[in-house]
Amino acid sequence: MYEIKVSEMTCGSCASSIKHVLKTVDPEVEIKINLKTQTVQVQSSQPVEVINKLIEEAGFPVLESRKIS
Repeated sequence: MYEIKVSEMTCGSCASSIKHVLKTVDPEVEIKINLKTQTVQVQSSQPVEVINKLIEEAGFPVLESRKIS
């Protein structure tokens, strides 16, 4: 699982956009989003680089990503 620090993610619509884009490449992805800390926890078969790129293409700059488990 990765924890990704994302900028400009401020509302439920932002969270929905991120969930949607990640589910397009991995329908089985597990996603936990915390708007207060602007973090996305992702468990996916995709490499973190692909996940980061998808989040950025959705309009949310990735500040940092780290493996948490």
